[in-house]
Amino acid sequence: MLRRTAGVAALTGSLVLGAGAPASADEPVDGTKPVVTSTGRADGEYLGGSQRLTPVYSDNVRVVRVDFLINGELQRAQPVWPGFVSIPFEPHVKFDGQEVDLTVRAFDAAGNFGEAVSRVRVDTVAPVATFTPEGAPFGAESSPSRRPACPRTPSRSRRLKVTW
Repeated sequence: MLRRTAGVAALTGSLVLGAGAPASADEPVDGTKPVVTSTGRADGEYLGGSQRLTPVYSDNVRVVRVDFLINGELQRAQPVWPGFVSIPFEPHVKFDGQEVDLTVRAFDAAGNFGEAVSRVRVDTVAPVATFTPEGAPFGAESSPSRRPACPRTPSRSRRLKVTW
């Protein structure tokens, strides 16, 4: 019987301790949402490949997370801290070649958020370049260990044709 009484007393004590005190009326409530003044890209700019974005945001207390969305679809949620400047970002390849809405949402600890939107063009495919010395057969290559596969010409007339 003694064991059962001690268990009930311990349970009752933990319930009382776990209840805690009610929130004080003097504690300020953060009702101010963060302000996002820039997504890190201007309307009409390209967004592609792996790059870093530098959105501009502020809050009366502190921003704790920044979300990146493309056409309303979450692409990245990034925790931030004071002094955090740029965020690595790579758009999904399914958006390649499209004009999309890039949305940046900044959240504070109270869950308030602000956002900004830029209309950008996504280009995730890296360009491929072929270098062919003028006068050389198509596809001739040059490397540090080999001389160019083109006839010797005076230095003032050397040219390199770049196509992609």
